[in-house]
Parts: sequence; structure tokens; C-alpha cells
Amino acid sequence: MTAFNYLLQKDLVIVAMDTLVSHSIDKRPLKLISKIHPISHANCLICGTGSLEAIQSWRNWVENHNITNIIDLNILAKKDINRLLFRYNKYGTTTVYQFGYDEKHSEFIGYAYRSTNNYQFEKLQYGIGIKPDAGIKGDKKELSIEMLNKFKSDSMEEFFYKIMKEQKLYDDKLPVNEKVGIGGRCQVIILSKNKYELIN
Repeated sequence: MTAFNYLLQKDLVIVAMDTLVSHSIDKRPLKLISKIHPISHANCLICGTGSLEAIQSWRNWVENHNITNIIDLNILAKKDINRLLFRYNKYGTTTVYQFGYDEKHSEFIGYAYRSTNNYQFEKLQYGIGIKPDAGIKGDKKELSIEMLNKFKSDSMEEFFYKIMKEQKLYDDKLPVNEKVGIGGRCQVIILSKNKYELIN
């Protein structure tokens, strides 16, 4: 698994992920990789949680197609993602996330494609997403603004660094069979209308 946190706004997308790949059963560290995959010519990005092989397979599939924007990317996903990734379901749950700028409506949009829902597209709401959130919300059912206030920072990347640090501290204390496996570096990508910046 992984730590996956994001901010989706009409004029901006920020995604933060760790770089550790762990064994799915015993959670031992296997390697470090970048889990954020910009499609810079289309002002989009692909990332995901769960099966590394599934996410890489989808990214490679996308690279072999003519994608010019997030709408093209979603059309391709609706057509091909379930057929391409269903074979990875036996390794556990996987979610692919895609974010990009919609020129027609002058706004960023995001989609989630979950193996638990046969990779049907789900349009993401504007706001902040935190995964896993157990170490942030404690025993509360919902994540609140008050809970996030303790991570206030001068910059959004620092805000996400602090959240991931807390996620890792919580995850490290869990029994092996409950761990997500968070580690390596915290990578943050900031995607705006005219550029993207990847921060390590």
C-alpha cells in the first residue's frame, strides 16, 4: 500500500505520496520508486494505491495512447481499465487516481477507479483526501478541519509532509498484519494550469 494524500481545487491539484514499496504479506521493504506519474503534455497525472503492477500496467497502457487531456484519459479508462487490471484483483484491492485540467470548463477534475467497484469511475469532490486516515482522525468516524488544523504550515507541501510524518508514526506502531507500509521519501506534486512541480 502507500500513503496517498491530495488537495483538489478548481485551479490546483496537489498530491503527496511516499516512495516505499513493501511486500504485500509480511510488509518487508522491497524498493523505493516514484508513485506519481505526470503526463505533462496533457496536464494530467496518474497515481494509485494497492498493486504496484496494476498501476504500472495502467500507466504503460496510457503512454501507448493519444491522450491530450483529462477527458481523453477518463474515456480511455472507462473503455479499458477494468479489462486491463481485473487480473490483479487477486493480489488485493487497487485504486487508480487520475487528475487533470479540463480546458473546456477551465477547472481541474479528479477521478478514482477502485477494484472494489470494478474500476467504475468516481468523480472526486473538491477538498482534501487523506489515506490512510486512521492515524490522523484517531477514533473519530470522520476527518474534520479541526483535526487538520494541527498540521497548519506556511506552504501546502509542508502541510502534506507533516501529515505523512504522522501517518508513518502511526503505521510503524501497528502489528505487521495491519500495517500499510509507509516510508522512503515524501514526494509532492503541484499541478496548476500552466505547469507542474515535483518536490522531493
